[in-house]
Amino acid sequence: MKDQFRLIITLLLIVISVVFALLNTIPVKVNFFFKFIEMPLVVVIVGGLVMGVIIGMIVSINAIHKERVAKVELQHALKDAQTQKDTLTQGLNEKNQEINRLKAEIKTLEKSQPVTSPQDVHV
Repeated sequence: MKDQFRLIITLLLIVISVVFALLNTIPVKVNFFFKFIEMPLVVVIVGGLVMGVIIGMIVSINAIHKERVAKVELQHALKDAQTQKDTLTQGLNEKNQEINRLKAEIKTLEKSQPVTSPQDVHV
């Protein structure tokens, strides 16, 4: 279905282009700064269109390159952030294990020694 639609649009554009070319065969003089050249109007119009497309492509190449560079930089930054997150998560897990170990040690010490209140301690 998609291919049929493209085929119809392509054929329609070809027919319009042929009709446009047949309607614009009048010769015109074009000034190239150093010489006048006479050519059909359709050639001048299509030549201008082609030059515009080429200029547009040249201008867009720079923007596309900048976007690719930015994408690569963002991918590196993301990788660095993920590495940092993993490192911090590992450190947090180690600290949590140490806290749990110290809590267990405190419980063991509390069981082995009775807790005395400050009032019971005589210096």
